Amino acid sequence: MVRTAFCDDDVGALEEMRTFLDRYRREQNRRIAYAAFHSPVELMAEIERGTRFDVLFLDIHMPGENGIELAAEIRGYDRNVKIVF
Repeated sequence: MVRTAFCDDDVGALEEMRTFLDRYRREQNRRIAYAAFHSPVELMAEIERGTRFDVLFLDIHMPGENGIELAAEIRGYDRNVKIVF
Protein backbone atom coordinates (compact mmCIF):
# COMPACT_ATOMS: atom_id res chain seq x y z
CA MET A 1 0.00 0.00 0.00
CA VAL A 2 1.20 3.48 -0.85
CA ARG A 3 0.84 5.98 2.00
CA THR A 4 0.22 9.54 0.82
CA ALA A 5 -0.39 12.87 2.52
CA PHE A 6 -1.53 16.27 1.30
CA CYS A 7 -0.70 19.50 3.11
CA ASP A 8 -2.45 22.66 1.97
CA ASP A 9 -4.09 25.56 3.80
CA ASP A 10 -6.73 25.75 1.04
CA VAL A 11 -9.60 23.39 1.93
CA GLY A 12 -10.79 23.42 -1.68
CA ALA A 13 -7.40 22.26 -2.94
CA LEU A 14 -7.37 19.43 -0.39
CA GLU A 15 -10.81 18.33 -1.57
CA GLU A 16 -9.67 18.36 -5.20
CA MET A 17 -6.67 16.19 -4.32
CA ARG A 18 -8.89 13.73 -2.43
CA THR A 19 -11.31 13.53 -5.35
CA PHE A 20 -8.49 12.99 -7.85
CA LEU A 21 -6.83 10.29 -5.75
CA ASP A 22 -10.12 8.50 -5.05
CA ARG A 23 -10.86 8.37 -8.78
CA TYR A 24 -7.33 7.16 -9.56
CA ARG A 25 -7.56 4.41 -6.92
CA ARG A 26 -10.83 3.14 -8.38
CA GLU A 27 -9.79 3.33 -12.02
CA GLN A 28 -6.39 1.72 -11.46
CA ASN A 29 -7.50 -0.64 -8.68
CA ARG A 30 -4.65 0.59 -6.45
CA ARG A 31 -4.31 0.45 -2.70
CA ILE A 32 -3.46 3.98 -1.65
CA ALA A 33 -4.06 5.41 1.80
CA TYR A 34 -4.04 9.16 2.30
CA ALA A 35 -4.30 11.80 4.96
CA ALA A 36 -4.99 15.52 4.56
CA PHE A 37 -3.44 18.24 6.70
CA HIS A 38 -4.43 21.92 6.78
CA SER A 39 -1.10 23.16 8.11
CA PRO A 40 2.58 22.25 8.26
CA VAL A 41 2.26 22.02 12.05
CA GLU A 42 -0.38 19.27 11.77
CA LEU A 43 1.69 17.26 9.29
CA MET A 44 4.89 17.58 11.32
CA ALA A 45 3.08 16.49 14.48
CA GLU A 46 1.96 13.33 12.67
CA ILE A 47 5.48 12.64 11.38
CA GLU A 48 6.96 13.26 14.82
CA ARG A 49 4.52 10.66 16.21
CA GLY A 50 6.18 8.16 13.89
CA THR A 51 3.82 8.08 10.92
CA ARG A 52 5.70 7.52 7.68
CA PHE A 53 4.48 8.38 4.21
CA ASP A 54 5.70 7.27 0.79
CA VAL A 55 4.61 10.45 -1.02
CA LEU A 56 3.85 13.97 0.22
CA PHE A 57 2.08 16.67 -1.76
CA LEU A 58 2.96 20.05 -0.23
CA ASP A 59 1.61 23.50 -0.97
CA ILE A 60 4.47 25.96 -1.36
CA HIS A 61 2.58 29.04 -0.12
CA MET A 62 1.11 28.56 3.35
CA PRO A 63 0.89 30.88 6.34
CA GLY A 64 3.81 30.50 8.69
CA GLU A 65 6.12 27.78 7.43
CA ASN A 66 6.00 27.33 3.66
CA GLY A 67 6.19 24.04 1.77
CA ILE A 68 9.90 24.38 0.98
CA GLU A 69 10.78 24.92 4.64
CA LEU A 70 8.47 22.07 5.63
CA ALA A 71 10.18 19.73 3.17
CA ALA A 72 13.58 20.56 4.67
CA GLU A 73 12.25 19.80 8.15
CA ILE A 74 10.69 16.54 6.99
CA ARG A 75 14.01 15.42 5.51
CA GLY A 76 15.36 15.42 9.06
CA TYR A 77 12.94 12.57 9.81
CA ASP A 78 12.70 10.79 6.48
CA ARG A 79 15.20 11.05 3.64
CA ASN A 80 13.31 8.59 1.42
CA VAL A 81 9.85 10.13 1.20
CA LYS A 82 8.98 11.53 -2.23
CA ILE A 83 7.91 15.17 -2.11
CA VAL A 84 5.83 16.91 -4.75
CA PHE A 85 5.18 20.65 -4.61
